[in-house]
Amino acid sequence: GFVTQKLGGTLHFLVRASLEPGNLDVIDMGPTVACSNAEERAKQPNPPPFLDLFLTAPSGQIRYSAIQSEEGGRFYHFQNRYMILELEPDVPVDVPEHFVWMTLGQIIAFTKYSYFNIEARNLLACLSLLNVE
Repeated sequence: GFVTQKLGGTLHFLVRASLEPGNLDVIDMGPTVACSNAEERAKQPNPPPFLDLFLTAPSGQIRYSAIQSEEGGRFYHFQNRYMILELEPDVPVDVPEHFVWMTLGQIIAFTKYSYFNIEARNLLACLSLLNVE
């Protein structure tokens, strides 16, 4: 899921950069949080940053939440929950070094060059269902 927040009146998405085998370039950019077995990961030492926000989000912060099927050939019956949360503008966020705030325009510009992973692209495809400013 993406954590979003209006900064200076413009909606920004908290993007996570990761270094993984198979990346086309040095880094891959994705949603704020991407993990399997989220409830179990939250109980482990060093859970992914911001995971707690998704597991405890009040309904007023949830802009999008849906379970979507993965590609059926290789991942038969595999499903993911995709979420977009919006924090209030005055909520302070401590942003770790491998995260960055980006506007939707910036994300779209980078998406054209395949910098964003499939999870991020799936979430971006859902934005047309929302009233994103």
